[in-house]
This record gives sequence, structure tokens and C-alpha cells, in this order.
Amino acid sequence: MKKSTAYVKMKCHCGLNPVYVPCHQWTVESRDKQDELQSCKNRCCKQLECGHRCPLHCHPGACASRSQCRKKITLRCPCKCRKIEGPCCELGNSIVCGKECRSRVQEDEFKVKEPKSEPEEKTKGNRLGQIKILTALSAVVLFAAVALAYWLMQ
Repeated sequence: MKKSTAYVKMKCHCGLNPVYVPCHQWTVESRDKQDELQSCKNRCCKQLECGHRCPLHCHPGACASRSQCRKKITLRCPCKCRKIEGPCCELGNSIVCGKECRSRVQEDEFKVKEPKSEPEEKTKGNRLGQIKILTALSAVVLFAAVALAYWLMQ
């Protein structure tokens, strides 16, 4: 029996590139080998939960976990006294350097929890400024539209 010379066209696992696989090869291979054939071999473009790009090549299924992320990062404590560098998988999200730093972290958390209220006059002033800006932008757009219409009539 003669092997088929046709190719199967499909999207790779990451969905960015077309992959062409010989039909005869696709039909006889195991599922694991088919997954390998369907890969475009480029680095996966998806993001991990830590925000870094997946370190694996184009693959089926879920991406690597944060525990596999080897991206080098730098962490600083909130008071900027201490800095550590290392792979993302080995460092947490934050570091604490001592009493001084802990008190600053607590102050920052308190500030975040308590929303700042702006004086009413300042809020009105901001709105008035925004209205003036929008009015000026509207005038510019209107002028541009009239100029374009005039130019097209020429």
C-alpha cells in the first residue's frame, strides 16, 4: 500500500501558527506523538498566575505552575531597606525586614482600607476642568470635520 502524500493542516496548541503534518504520520502515531507533532515548537505565549510567560514550548493542556517559573525577579521590602533577587518560584510576593518595615506595611494597609475623601470644592473644580477640556476637544473635532468637508468639496 502506498503512503499518502497529503498533509493535515491544523492549528498548533497555542493557536497562533498553522502546523502541517503528513497524513500518514498523523494517523499511525500515538496521542503523545500527535501532541508533539501539533506543536509549533515556539515558546508558549500564555501567562502564568504570577504574571510571567509560560516557560514551556507550545503544549496541550494547562501551563506550568508558578512553582516552575524560573524568571529572575527582584523584591524590595516596603521601606526599601532590604532587597532580594532570585527565581520567581523561590521568592514569595513580598518580604519583611523588621519592626520598622512591619509598621510601614501596617500603615500602608490602613491607608488603602480608608478611602481618601476629597473636599467637595476640589471635586467640583476637577469636574469643571474636565468639562472645559471636553468642550475644547469637541471644538477641535468639529473644526477638523468642517475642514475635511470643505477640502473634499474642492
